[in-house]
Amino acid sequence: MEGIDAIIADFEREAPAIVPRSELKKHGWPWSDGHMANIASLRQGPPVFRAGARAVYRREDLVAFLREKLQPAGGCHV
Repeated sequence: MEGIDAIIADFEREAPAIVPRSELKKHGWPWSDGHMANIASLRQGPPVFRAGARAVYRREDLVAFLREKLQPAGGCHV
């Protein structure tokens, strides 16, 4: 398993079932909290839920988002 598949598998293995936005980086998430908040406000990111004052995501929704958005850098093959 190489490249994008490996990144996704690592995230899927390490992340809990429910991931607070503030803890995404801890699990290797490639985008910042601010970016995720911005795309959530535009309804362009994975579904986001509220747990009190915290924004949280389901791991399976984050994995689907990674599969959709990650792509190899120019010239790299996976």
